[in-house]
Amino acid sequence: MTQFTTDSLFNAIRALTAADAQKLLAAYVKWDTDLSAADKREAKTMTTPVKIANWLTPDAAHLKAVAPFYKKHLPYLFASAPATTKSAPAAKAIRTEKMTRKDAIAIQKEFDEVVAQFAAKHGLIASAAKCSFGSDNVRLTTTLNVQTADGGNAFAEKMWNTYAPLFQIPLDALGKTFQHRGRSYKIEGIVFKRKSYPVDARRDDGTVFRFPASVIRHYFH
Repeated sequence: MTQFTTDSLFNAIRALTAADAQKLLAAYVKWDTDLSAADKREAKTMTTPVKIANWLTPDAAHLKAVAPFYKKHLPYLFASAPATTKSAPAAKAIRTEKMTRKDAIAIQKEFDEVVAQFAAKHGLIASAAKCSFGSDNVRLTTTLNVQTADGGNAFAEKMWNTYAPLFQIPLDALGKTFQHRGRSYKIEGIVFKRKSYPVDARRDDGTVFRFPASVIRHYFH
């Protein structure tokens, strides 16, 4: 049995980056010769993964007709489900050494990736996990939020619109990318009670960092 259903297709497209979703849409428009001129014009207005997922996902009755296209572009949706008798992966050796900052960052990154997939399955979006660690443990907390119409984080946008002006940060900076010390960062949210470092931004390797408002104002004045 394969994993190709209307739900799995919708979630797979929604989980793509905006650029990859737009490439998939462009490829589909070229592939489907039955599209009308009006359909093609409408396709050009689809700009976010959520909108593209809604536009590209057919009803169950037409799923079989588009299967050849998605077998080429999203082949993992056609992988056979694992057998229930398959052995579980071997557990790693029990850890006894102390936890380091490098360990905590790596664990947080993987945690964020797993939680993001889980959230997408339920139509939600996950905030970057808050991480703290000691020599013998790592503590991770996250929040799953409803999405805005364009696939954004509704709670993050609400907090940003409320508190960014208090730090004299432009409202349109949320979701934008900036270059800092040779690396790319995307602004994801704001925490008012962290007065010294209120802004959360995700680096190009997936790691989330906190920034002072002055740095954000410098890049988005």
